[in-house]
Amino acid sequence: MILNVLDTLQEWIEPFRDFIFRHHDNPFFWVAIILIALALFFLGYSALHKDNQI
Repeated sequence: MILNVLDTLQEWIEPFRDFIFRHHDNPFFWVAIILIALALFFLGYSALHKDNQI
């Protein structure tokens, strides 16, 4: 059971890992990653601080 879960996770992660290895030297890739991370942070922060509107 646990080995099946680990095998499934490995199958899902491998294409993503290969994509990152192919594009790790592309500056637009890293800018996109940073922008996505900032957007997620902003969405989470604003959702947690709805009561404290300025």
